[in-house]
Amino acid sequence: MKKALKITAIVFSGVVALIALLILAKYGATAPSTAIMEPATGSPPTTGKSSNAPFKDVSLPDLVYFGTAWQMLNKHTGEAPIALGERYGNARIERTGDGLFFAGIVDRFGRDGSVSDVVLAFAGAQAAGDFIQGESLAHGRVLGEPKWAATVFERVWADPRYANARIYVTGQSLGAGYAQFVGTEAIARHGLQAVQSRVKIVAFGVPNWGPQAARYFGVGPHVLDSIFTGYTASNDPVITNGGTERVGITHVLPAFTGLTGFSSHFNVIAAHWPTTYMTALGLPDWLTKEQKAHAIEKVSAMFITGNSYDPNYGRAKAARWRPGPPSGMRARSDRLSLLRGGFRGQVRG
Repeated sequence: MKKALKITAIVFSGVVALIALLILAKYGATAPSTAIMEPATGSPPTTGKSSNAPFKDVSLPDLVYFGTAWQMLNKHTGEAPIALGERYGNARIERTGDGLFFAGIVDRFGRDGSVSDVVLAFAGAQAAGDFIQGESLAHGRVLGEPKWAATVFERVWADPRYANARIYVTGQSLGAGYAQFVGTEAIARHGLQAVQSRVKIVAFGVPNWGPQAARYFGVGPHVLDSIFTGYTASNDPVITNGGTERVGITHVLPAFTGLTGFSSHFNVIAAHWPTTYMTALGLPDWLTKEQKAHAIEKVSAMFITGNSYDPNYGRAKAARWRPGPPSGMRARSDRLSLLRGGFRGQVRG
């Protein structure tokens, strides 16, 4: 009898393992064998305010917009997926094998018509395969999507159009983790000094996957410290995903408490939703007031409760960020505080 039970247990375990492998094979490798960028603006293209304004640097709200709103607007609406202004143009996207948004690239043109900046944004998790990809990376196993993300980055790095452009990498959630991965890959391949001179990474709802990426590429655990800045709400559950060792500079936003009544049980999940960062940090001023409201409304309505907006959030004016030369940042500190009432909280490496 015991022998029969043992055999049954072994067979059952084998079946479960086989099912897990089949799931991994189906959902864990969503990157297509080839990827072709497709235009990400409608016809005619949607635009924000006039781009005849004085030239400005890439701003934090710019990166909030491309890093959080892009994927949701593209996936769930029938309209043009991204509104552009302030000299941004040539937006295009790549999709995973299931047709969902994976990465987007948008150029920014200088006064002479050349590309002065390029923004590469990675999408957050949208399907079961994404969670498998992300959790595998969190535990030190690298599947197809992170490798594909690095391939997309290397195309940008080698593109002659961007030889003199600043490269900004952004993303939210899973996309923030991929941003960490591609930054580490770039440093391992091209060297820290070369990457510092060209690349800045700013991400939102950031998991702690930097050390895992560093181990994978055989570099130091804090190689990203001088080029990586993250923004994460204090009650965002990803704040400990992958461990507690954070890289670069982390801005800790106030806890999300916007949902009330029964829906308040979802505050901890809503803290991770893109609208948390859209409303806390603001969207670019080159969008019209209507475009900002539209983007926030669309993304907010896609949350499980039909709303993910915290009225206690507003643009955190004290948390302003200007790119500056990436190599000029101080990367390490042991100080931790929270962004409350307009005060900026940071954790540095």
